[in-house]
Formats: sequence, structure tokens, C-alpha cells
Amino acid sequence: MSRLYERSQESLLCFECGHIDQDCEINRDLCSACGASRNLRLHTHYYRYAFYAMRYGYQYRKHYQSGSGAKPYLQHLDDVLVFVGMIIVSGIVQGASWDAIKVTLRKFTKKNAPQYDFSSQEIEEMISYVVDYESGFQKLPESTRNEILEEMIGDAAAENPKISKKLMLLMSQPDSPQRRKRAEILYRELVRRHTAKNKSLPPKSKTKSFWSKL
Repeated sequence: MSRLYERSQESLLCFECGHIDQDCEINRDLCSACGASRNLRLHTHYYRYAFYAMRYGYQYRKHYQSGSGAKPYLQHLDDVLVFVGMIIVSGIVQGASWDAIKVTLRKFTKKNAPQYDFSSQEIEEMISYVVDYESGFQKLPESTRNEILEEMIGDAAAENPKISKKLMLLMSQPDSPQRRKRAEILYRELVRRHTAKNKSLPPKSKTKSFWSKL
């Protein structure tokens, strides 16, 4: 079963010049624009973290904070928005200032996606939301945290069909303390698997020069 971020990714980002290589033209080892070598493992780590940070930390958070009682129907999280998240995450990991992250984001969107003309306020909001995601939404009201957690559990169930099937079988059984306890254990395991895979920040690089050619 593929994970959500794997189903979304269609291109690769160069960590040096910010060029986006589309799937049809990808040399997976080198950037087609500047020739920089590409660390695919590092790219995947950044992409995975940024995808879920933007999905839960930005998209779902904005929906639930809006006060809408409707079931969220999220805009497709395209690669450009995930790459925006990757730039923010790289700044967090490398200890960059918010001003430096904002400058990099503006250069990136101007070069690759002028349709995303974010205001300074929108950029600061995105940075703040990704930082809050990394800290576990500690600043959010408990009700909002729980709503986002429910979305995480739903995604985790889709990505872990064996556990999801066990949960469905449990929920079809008559209610009892034993059933509730077993269901709670399975829910916790879903959350554990989801966060273990998707909430591990990429390592700080002592050698990688991020966005030096952007």
C-alpha cells in the first residue's frame, strides 16, 4: 500500500538552484538545470516530512480554525506546495531566520510558480504553522488538535490496511470494555506508525549548501 506522499509526488526539487525536474524528464541523480548531484534519500525525507506538515499543519489547521462545520475537502497538495514546505523545513533544520526563509520562498515561487504570489503575512503564517506542526500543535486548542488527530488517524488507517481491517472487525462486534481496550490499542498503534514515519525531521547537514544557486 503506497503512502499518501508517494501518490502525490510527481517531480523532484534541486536543493541548490531550486529547479523542478518533472517526472518525464528526470535524471534522478542530477539536476537538469545546474547539474548538482541529488541525494534521493534526503530528498524523500524532506518531501515526506513537508507533505504531512503542509497537509496537517497548514491545510487541515486552516480548515478547522475557520470554524466551518463542513467536512474538509482539501485542495490537492501539489508538488509546488510541498516544495514550499521543504524550503521551510530546510530553514528550520538548518537554523535559518524567518527572513531568510521568506527571501528563499519568494525566489522559488517567482522562478517556478508565479501563480503562488504569497504575501508576507501568508508566508509567515505558513512558517509558523510548520513550526507548530513540528512541536505537536502545542499552541492549538485541544479541540482543534483532536480534529487534526482524527484526520491523521484516518490517513494512517488508509496507509495501514491490516490494522484498519482489524479495527473494522472490532467495531462490528458488540460493545464491551475488552473491545474498547483492544480498539484503543490499535488506534495508538496507528498513530505510532504514522508519526514514527512521517514526523521525523530530516537531519541537519554540515556539508549541504541549500539554495546557494537560487
